[in-house]
Amino acid sequence: MRCLLCYLALGLLLTSCDNPAVSFDSFAVTRPVNLARQLGPAVTLLGPTDTLQLRLHFDAASGTTLVTRAQDSAMILEARIFFRRGLYYAVEDWESGCWVHALRIRGGQVQGLATGYEQMLDLSTLVQRGNFRELVRYRSLSNDSICLRFDARRLRSFYLAQLDSLPSYRLAPAQSAAPAARVAAATPDPDRPHLYPNPASTTTTLRFASAVPRTVRLYNAAGQLVQTIETLTASTALPVQDLPAGTYAVRITGTTPQTTRLLVQH
Repeated sequence: MRCLLCYLALGLLLTSCDNPAVSFDSFAVTRPVNLARQLGPAVTLLGPTDTLQLRLHFDAASGTTLVTRAQDSAMILEARIFFRRGLYYAVEDWESGCWVHALRIRGGQVQGLATGYEQMLDLSTLVQRGNFRELVRYRSLSNDSICLRFDARRLRSFYLAQLDSLPSYRLAPAQSAAPAARVAAATPDPDRPHLYPNPASTTTTLRFASAVPRTVRLYNAAGQLVQTIETLTASTALPVQDLPAGTYAVRITGTTPQTTRLLVQH
């Protein structure tokens, strides 16, 4: 059983060569779902081994739902979401194309939220082995960059199998949210990176609980390395004023490799 915390913020223990080979052609979502209305603006998810405190915000102008962690405001998902035949699909837009992952919400249970990286990685493996050939629009000679046409009907069995492999998280009743939050606050993860502000326009600061040698690498949505910083301190400033607006992966190697997301806005 896979733990959702392993996939939040693009997952843990990633390297630059681990990016999914597959992406989809960009497409319009005509009736985006307001997930903040569906689940609530502040939600507690109780899993088999972990508890998630999340905040949700829906931007009506763009049709985008933003999901952040309550404890540090780190963004774990920014997507246009639509509903089809019992499943919700989250469309994460990149500079070129998009990722799509499925989630299921029923009976007070949530599966698959913010697991886009894992689902797209599994889809990449299948496509590279010759599956879903009719959906391939472009394939590089090295087979490491493949563009697909999104077809919910054709891909439904794949997404159902993905969801069946993921744990179910129970939506906590309102009276359970505060005690769960206190438990989470009492046992913080000392290795978890904190980015503030996020979104950022000029500079963001990356903070840790301890000062140890670390390498911080910033990747754009295309997987290109745009910035590298070596640090020995518990606080490191990341200048972003010269970076194009968009979503970036911040990957930290040190005692525990970790990855988080940074949104740059100008």
